[in-house]
Amino acid sequence: KNEYWTSVSCGAKGLRMEFKSLVSTSKKQQLKLAVRIRNKSSKDTFSNLEFSITGAPSDWKLKSANTQIAASLAPGASEEGVVSLVGPASMGGPASITCALKYGKGSGLVPEEATANFDIALPTTTMLMPNPMDMSGFAGICGNGMMAGASARIKVKSASDPVGAIAGFTHARIVERESKKAASLYAQFPSGDHVALLVKLKDKSVTIDIKASVAAHARAIAADLTNMAL
Repeated sequence: KNEYWTSVSCGAKGLRMEFKSLVSTSKKQQLKLAVRIRNKSSKDTFSNLEFSITGAPSDWKLKSANTQIAASLAPGASEEGVVSLVGPASMGGPASITCALKYGKGSGLVPEEATANFDIALPTTTMLMPNPMDMSGFAGICGNGMMAGASARIKVKSASDPVGAIAGFTHARIVERESKKAASLYAQFPSGDHVALLVKLKDKSVTIDIKASVAAHARAIAADLTNMAL
């Protein structure tokens, strides 16, 4: 299973936060947002960690906006929680949601009780789904003259499997893969709009050619991928 966790600055000293998302294929446009909190402190134990979404764009609806991360988080430990939203049928660009992380002191110099308020920028790929696709269908989509195109280039710094990371970030299905040199990926918005990705690896960089039903989708996904950390 391909996963990609995105780091986000939550403003809480000693805590590191990451998130990933997944669109349900059985519940229309329902998004599960998983958050993972890690205690970076060498001596402080955090307590009563709770994550919540406090605001979202008008085309998003909050389903379950709060989650208890951990009653206690020891130095070096990490825990996860999940919240759910209903998103739009497609995204023409990133969406910003307002969040809060409440936490308390277990030991050390962390304040007794504190709340960190911050924003998470959900990328355009958030609402994509890895719907079934074979190479014949993929070739037909890429050969369609009506599809819009864009491209992105990413430097590979630490990822052991760049294709898997890109598939995780874009929620895409790997339709075909040629060792570590190239891959064909496919995803679809709930609206039915297609997104096809042709991934090529060379040396320490990855080039992604994007084909999409909607030009705004192709451009926005290219911008998301360009800013992706590999």
